[in-house]
Amino acid sequence: MKFARVPLSRAQGHILGHNVSRDGRRVLKKGRRLGDAELAEIRGAGLESMYVAELDASDVEEDVAAQRIGVALAERAGLRLVPAYGGRASLAARARGVLSIRSERLLELNLIPGVTLATPANHQLLGEGDSAGTLK
Repeated sequence: MKFARVPLSRAQGHILGHNVSRDGRRVLKKGRRLGDAELAEIRGAGLESMYVAELDASDVEEDVAAQRIGVALAERAGLRLVPAYGGRASLAARARGVLSIRSERLLELNLIPGVTLATPANHQLLGEGDSAGTLK
């Protein structure tokens, strides 16, 4: 994947590299694939070029990658996966309990380029539905 600033005429189909605001409010969130509606919104914000992510054939989109890793983590840890959006997937407690983190495994995961898992403190008490981690 490479990031580049491109004119809107070449942005179709690529992934938006940053949020777009108009009149003080966000109208497009980074990570969206750019189609006609998104490009019209960007033009309406007065922009003529945009930073986009250009995926290579072997690249995996952020949401897909976060979902794949999240499924594996949730299944092994007994957590509930909140579907990926914007390149992030959330892990939630299925029931009340103490979060047990294997720090060496967390470090190993976070050393993978482009992957980050943030968790609450080890041995923290979580209630059902509480966040057990955010994966990016």
